[in-house]
Amino acid sequence: MDCIFCKIINREIANTDIIYEDDKVLVMLDIDNVVKWHTLLIWKEHHENLSEMSEEEYLYFSKIIHKTEKKLLELCKCNKSIILKTWWIVSHFHFHIYPTQKTITWEETKWLFEKQCKYEYKPNEKETLINELNKYLQNK
Repeated sequence: MDCIFCKIINREIANTDIIYEDDKVLVMLDIDNVVKWHTLLIWKEHHENLSEMSEEEYLYFSKIIHKTEKKLLELCKCNKSIILKTWWIVSHFHFHIYPTQKTITWEETKWLFEKQCKYEYKPNEKETLINELNKYLQNK
Protein backbone atom coordinates (compact mmCIF):
# COMPACT_ATOMS: atom_id res chain seq x y z
CA MET A 1 0.00 0.00 0.00
CA ASP A 2 1.30 3.42 -0.91
CA CYS A 3 0.01 5.28 2.18
CA ILE A 4 2.37 7.74 3.85
CA PHE A 5 0.78 7.21 7.27
CA CYS A 6 1.10 3.43 6.99
CA LYS A 7 4.76 3.94 6.08
CA ILE A 8 5.29 6.15 9.15
CA ILE A 9 3.46 3.66 11.38
CA ASN A 10 5.55 0.78 9.96
CA ARG A 11 8.76 2.84 10.31
CA GLU A 12 9.42 2.78 6.58
CA ILE A 13 9.63 6.58 6.87
CA ALA A 14 11.46 8.03 9.85
CA ASN A 15 9.64 10.59 11.97
CA THR A 16 11.18 12.33 14.97
CA ASP A 17 8.00 14.27 15.79
CA ILE A 18 5.97 11.41 17.23
CA ILE A 19 4.32 12.59 20.43
CA TYR A 20 2.56 9.43 21.55
CA GLU A 21 1.98 5.93 20.27
CA ASP A 22 0.28 2.81 21.46
CA ASP A 23 -0.98 -0.26 19.64
CA LYS A 24 -4.01 1.64 18.24
CA VAL A 25 -3.11 5.29 17.64
CA LEU A 26 -0.24 7.52 16.66
CA VAL A 27 -0.10 11.19 17.66
CA MET A 28 2.47 13.34 15.90
CA LEU A 29 3.21 16.86 14.82
CA ASP A 30 2.16 17.67 11.30
CA ILE A 31 5.11 18.39 9.02
CA ASP A 32 3.30 21.51 7.77
CA ASN A 33 3.45 23.25 11.18
CA VAL A 34 0.58 25.50 10.08
CA VAL A 35 0.28 26.67 13.69
CA LYS A 36 2.27 25.88 16.81
CA TRP A 37 1.49 22.29 17.74
CA HIS A 38 -0.48 21.44 14.60
CA THR A 39 -1.04 17.82 15.54
CA LEU A 40 -2.24 14.70 13.75
CA LEU A 41 -4.03 11.80 15.39
CA ILE A 42 -3.86 8.73 13.22
CA TRP A 43 -5.64 5.43 13.68
CA LYS A 44 -2.95 2.81 13.08
CA GLU A 45 -5.12 0.33 11.22
CA HIS A 46 -5.67 1.61 7.71
CA HIS A 47 -9.24 2.87 7.36
CA GLU A 48 -10.47 5.54 5.04
CA ASN A 49 -13.72 6.31 6.83
CA LEU A 50 -14.99 6.51 10.36
CA SER A 51 -17.70 4.00 9.52
CA GLU A 52 -15.04 1.34 8.97
CA MET A 53 -14.12 1.49 12.65
CA SER A 54 -16.01 -0.29 15.38
CA GLU A 55 -17.77 1.85 17.96
CA GLU A 56 -15.24 0.72 20.55
CA GLU A 57 -12.35 1.79 18.31
CA TYR A 58 -13.90 5.18 17.66
CA LEU A 59 -14.57 5.74 21.38
CA TYR A 60 -10.93 4.99 22.12
CA PHE A 61 -9.80 7.34 19.33
CA SER A 62 -12.15 10.03 20.68
CA LYS A 63 -10.67 9.66 24.16
CA ILE A 64 -7.18 10.30 22.77
CA ILE A 65 -8.41 13.31 20.77
CA HIS A 66 -10.02 14.74 23.89
CA LYS A 67 -6.91 14.33 26.03
CA THR A 68 -4.62 15.62 23.29
CA GLU A 69 -6.68 18.71 22.62
CA LYS A 70 -6.99 19.51 26.33
CA LYS A 71 -3.25 19.40 26.93
CA LEU A 72 -2.38 21.15 23.66
CA LEU A 73 -4.59 24.09 24.55
CA GLU A 74 -2.95 24.31 27.95
CA LEU A 75 0.61 24.05 26.61
CA CYS A 76 0.00 26.53 23.80
CA LYS A 77 -2.00 28.90 25.96
CA CYS A 78 -4.81 28.74 23.45
CA ASN A 79 -8.54 28.77 24.15
CA LYS A 80 -9.87 27.11 21.01
CA SER A 81 -8.96 24.40 18.60
CA ILE A 82 -10.07 23.53 15.13
CA ILE A 83 -10.38 19.78 14.76
CA LEU A 84 -10.69 18.53 11.25
CA LYS A 85 -11.05 15.09 9.74
CA THR A 86 -9.45 15.05 6.34
CA TRP A 87 -9.26 12.56 3.55
CA TRP A 88 -8.49 14.35 0.32
CA ILE A 89 -4.68 14.38 0.67
CA VAL A 90 -4.05 11.17 2.64
CA SER A 91 -6.77 8.53 2.50
CA HIS A 92 -6.02 7.11 5.95
CA PHE A 93 -8.39 7.96 8.82
CA HIS A 94 -6.92 10.82 10.83
CA PHE A 95 -7.78 14.11 12.49
CA HIS A 96 -5.88 17.40 12.61
CA ILE A 97 -5.86 19.57 15.71
CA TYR A 98 -5.04 23.24 15.18
CA PRO A 99 -4.66 25.07 18.51
CA THR A 100 -5.80 28.66 18.09
CA GLN A 101 -7.73 31.47 19.80
CA LYS A 102 -11.47 32.10 20.03
CA THR A 103 -10.89 35.40 18.27
CA ILE A 104 -9.78 33.75 15.02
CA THR A 105 -11.74 35.08 12.06
CA TRP A 106 -13.03 33.15 9.08
CA GLU A 107 -10.38 34.83 6.91
CA GLU A 108 -7.62 33.72 9.28
CA THR A 109 -9.05 30.20 9.38
CA LYS A 110 -9.13 30.06 5.61
CA TRP A 111 -5.52 31.30 5.57
CA LEU A 112 -4.56 28.37 7.84
CA PHE A 113 -6.21 25.80 5.62
CA GLU A 114 -4.62 27.25 2.54
CA LYS A 115 -1.31 26.70 4.37
CA GLN A 116 -0.18 30.26 3.88
CA CYS A 117 1.57 30.26 7.23
CA LYS A 118 4.14 28.10 8.96
CA TYR A 119 5.13 28.14 12.61
CA GLU A 120 8.87 28.15 13.25
CA TYR A 121 9.76 26.35 16.47
CA LYS A 122 12.35 27.89 18.78
CA PRO A 123 15.36 25.75 19.78
CA ASN A 124 14.26 22.86 22.03
CA GLU A 125 10.65 24.07 22.04
CA LYS A 126 9.34 21.16 20.00
CA GLU A 127 11.17 18.53 22.07
CA THR A 128 10.01 20.03 25.37
CA LEU A 129 6.38 20.15 24.25
CA ILE A 130 6.53 16.61 22.79
CA ASN A 131 7.80 15.33 26.14
CA GLU A 132 5.12 17.19 28.11
CA LEU A 133 2.29 15.93 25.95
CA ASN A 134 3.69 12.41 25.87
CA LYS A 135 3.81 12.27 29.69
CA TYR A 136 0.20 13.43 29.84
CA LEU A 137 -1.05 10.93 27.25
CA GLN A 138 0.82 8.04 28.92
CA ASN A 139 -1.58 8.48 31.87
CA LYS A 140 -4.73 7.74 29.91
